[in-house]
Amino acid sequence: MLGEIAGIDEKSTFASRREAYEAGVHRALQAGIVGTGDTGAESIVVSGGYPDDVDEGSWLLYTGHGGRDPATRRQIAHQRFDSPGNAALETSRIQGLAVRVIRKVGKVYRYGGLFRVEESMLVYPTGGEFKVCRFEMVKIDKAIDATYAPVEVEVSAEEHHPDLPIGNFEPGRRSSNVQRIIRSTEVAERVKTLYDHTCQMCGIKLVVTGDRGYSEGAHIQALGGLHRGPDVVENMLCLCPNCHVLFDSGALIVEKDRSLLLNGKPAVLNNKPAPKLREHQDHHVDDKYLAHHREARGKS
Repeated sequence: MLGEIAGIDEKSTFASRREAYEAGVHRALQAGIVGTGDTGAESIVVSGGYPDDVDEGSWLLYTGHGGRDPATRRQIAHQRFDSPGNAALETSRIQGLAVRVIRKVGKVYRYGGLFRVEESMLVYPTGGEFKVCRFEMVKIDKAIDATYAPVEVEVSAEEHHPDLPIGNFEPGRRSSNVQRIIRSTEVAERVKTLYDHTCQMCGIKLVVTGDRGYSEGAHIQALGGLHRGPDVVENMLCLCPNCHVLFDSGALIVEKDRSLLLNGKPAVLNNKPAPKLREHQDHHVDDKYLAHHREARGKS
């Protein structure tokens, strides 16, 4: 089950993993991550199992699982994003799903609230020879409920979708404080204008509201805390929304020769083989940012 558990708040503690399991807060007796690549991560246990892990209360650097010798606990192989728990956290990052965090404090376990996965990256740990999956996680602030006047909704007596959830006819609203990276609108707009809003990968130009084009400025080396990429034109691509999501998730990769791979195979976009990355003569895409993207997603 994703999200909060009824009756469990941030004061809740559990004497053992068994108690946390029985309460449904963390439905595993050994694994540190509960979830799958299909559904996302339900919960993680933060126990300081890796030397580079950081817990600052509302901000976490959390290392995924895999590659350890079960007897010695030493890292003997690279971790992978397609391992079940790591894949679950990747899905939560891509889909913006909330993850329950449980901390081991001494001998007890304490529920720490809901977190979102901001960034992920494949990195070498301090002094290590094998890469690990590193996840940056930020706490989702408790929000203020806003009540609105009720709205009458007329519902058909005929059931058109009996297997789907009913939903909420009077959804509430919440306000919260969110920290965001300050981006240069000028940089993104310059790149998008240069390509006339035509995607550098699939070649599609979306036209909305008359003849107005729509595209998205995609940073190659992300600006987030793990990646620390610069907000400059050399680190920017003009992409359509579909290719932007595929690129950010690591499904679309730009090879050294500028050819495109989709899920490890030569990319087929819009039902035809994709050409190499389109580059305007006035736009220099820096190789080092493309290399970072490949390495961070474990595709180098």
